[in-house]
Amino acid sequence: MNPQEKAVQLHEMATSCLEKNELEKALTLYQDCFQIMEQIDDEPGKAFVLHQMASIHLQRGEVDESLSMYKDSLQITEKIGDLKGLAITSGILAKLLVVEKEDYTAAWPLIKKAVSIFAHLKLPELEKTQADAMYILTGKIKQSLDEKQFTTFEEMLKNGKDALSWAKEQGVEI
Repeated sequence: MNPQEKAVQLHEMATSCLEKNELEKALTLYQDCFQIMEQIDDEPGKAFVLHQMASIHLQRGEVDESLSMYKDSLQITEKIGDLKGLAITSGILAKLLVVEKEDYTAAWPLIKKAVSIFAHLKLPELEKTQADAMYILTGKIKQSLDEKQFTTFEEMLKNGKDALSWAKEQGVEI
């Protein structure tokens, strides 16, 4: 069996373990698969396996490890020009940064990238990602303004005024 075939077999076994919620075994199999992907220089395979391992680490509550692996996967998908993978991983990473770290500033460019790519590719994920983007943008604005300013921002939104331009004038980077 050649290395590519072995990697495919390991991936299939890991996927089977995930379906049975055997996270530890699945992670070990994905790690073995990743090593082979590195040896044969399979960049798309490495990005996919990193993505899978990041998901497992997240399920195990290992947020920092998960973030690190999603970032590594993101770098590879960007390098190889995998637009759909880039959009998906950017979106997941943005949501993870918000939910786990409350880092709206770091999440904002990632979710903007995801929306842009989904729109360009005309993919169905666009609508959900746009909603995520609005949530992240609102959080970013709230973190950037004091309480009084944010109340003003909300009132402007309710009254149909250009709240985003006003927020920019207050120094919020959008």
